[in-house]
Amino acid sequence: MKFEKGQEKTGGRDKGVKNKKTIAWERLGEFITDAGANRVKAYLNSIEDDEEFFKVYERLLNYFKPRHQSTQLDANVKGEIQQIIGMQIIDDTKTKPTTETD
Repeated sequence: MKFEKGQEKTGGRDKGVKNKKTIAWERLGEFITDAGANRVKAYLNSIEDDEEFFKVYERLLNYFKPRHQSTQLDANVKGEIQQIIGMQIIDDTKTKPTTETD
């Protein structure tokens, strides 16, 4: 039967009801931010060697906040040089950034 404009909706979810995948993602997010985070904290606290601690800590930071690449630009405005600093988010999980030497 073809749907005609003006007919009431039949079947399916009610408006605003989340589907199973959305609910599963929300539960996973809750685990990561609650129980999972507590386990990670406990693991980090159990690492006694400073070098090993910072190695693991640095790897975790990449997932928390992406690295930024700084860029320096100089502009001559009315005879004055102003330094402008910008930031670019890089995703080093896909490609390694290259550095230029002067």
